Amino acid sequence: DVYKRQVLAVLGCGRLVSLSWGKWGHARAWLVLLAWQMSALALFLSWMRTHVGTENSRLLMPSMALPTLLVALGWMAFVAPRWRVKVSAAASLGMFALALSAPFAVIRPAFATPPPLSAAQTQSLSSGANVTFGGQVRLLHGELDGWRVQAGQPLKLQLFWGAAQPIPKSYRVLLEAVDLNGELIARRRYIPFQGRFATQRWQPNVYFRDDYALPIDASAASGPATIQLALLTDDTPPQLLPIAPGVNKFVLGQVKVASANAASPKTPAVPLTANFGGILSLRGYDLAMNGEQAALQLYLARLPSVNNQIDKNYTLFVHVLDRDGKLVTQSDAQPLAGRYPTRLWEPNEPVIERRELALPPQVTRIVVGWYDASNGQRLPANKPDGASWPADAVVIWER
Repeated sequence: DVYKRQVLAVLGCGRLVSLSWGKWGHARAWLVLLAWQMSALALFLSWMRTHVGTENSRLLMPSMALPTLLVALGWMAFVAPRWRVKVSAAASLGMFALALSAPFAVIRPAFATPPPLSAAQTQSLSSGANVTFGGQVRLLHGELDGWRVQAGQPLKLQLFWGAAQPIPKSYRVLLEAVDLNGELIARRRYIPFQGRFATQRWQPNVYFRDDYALPIDASAASGPATIQLALLTDDTPPQLLPIAPGVNKFVLGQVKVASANAASPKTPAVPLTANFGGILSLRGYDLAMNGEQAALQLYLARLPSVNNQIDKNYTLFVHVLDRDGKLVTQSDAQPLAGRYPTRLWEPNEPVIERRELALPPQVTRIVVGWYDASNGQRLPANKPDGASWPADAVVIWER
């Protein structure tokens, strides 16, 4: 419908020009309007060359007179002459009413600042992220809406932040989602508070909630993604504000990207089934040994009987023991070096964990299992027949 109205206006203008082309008075009026339009555009282009990245669209408002007039004249060309005065009067009254209401209904909300957090809210959030970008922007807390997002859909999140000191310029917010391979599956720049609250307007020690929606690429594969935040300058090229020496991006959290683009599951060389607390399972492993070194690949999954999200990020341990059962070496970590915590796993989803192990001559056994790092409590390890593995540790290799 919008395009139809635009086409109608263009056709109407063409008709008016053809009817009044021979009248020099009308031609001069058109030339004056065209000169004003071109002058406004030239000034705007000059501004753009020296003020890259600022909020520029409002500067085009003085040049809107000509397009607006042309649209109105184009539409009026198709109105019967006896109705033109009445239609013009009605349109003028409507535009006058719109002009009166615009400062209150449009302009004031567009420049409204976000409501500041109370002192109690600021205090409670200060125990969160509490990082500072460039010594100027202080992030109290970042929060993701949920742990799962569909590929092709936006991930909603909130930032609670403000100015640690007066900020002299407008910085851009950079949000990214990175998959396990380090590939970007989402990247977007923003002006804070939906483009209405540039950082140079922030008052020191006043904090507010800032909402964002980060679109995830529709082609993203199923798996975990890390959400990270940075602040960009308007320099050419843009520079990232530092958080600490060598650090300029802050990890807000991790989410599970759900997608039809999932990799085909692989089959372990050595099938071995174990159940850990009715939550997690081991389906087999691959083990490649080279002298006193070994490469272990574990095939893991979340059990389908767990309907709800796993509420903890369990730690997977791989212990190398001697003949007396004493610990020789170990590898304790959350899956994929912490990039794919168990709370993001979905039922029956295959997860492959790789560990590099040292195997001194006194080693006789390798065992694996899970525990809660907050209290050291191991998940019960059971065989397919329900029997328990000693010490809740599954033996995957011994000699």
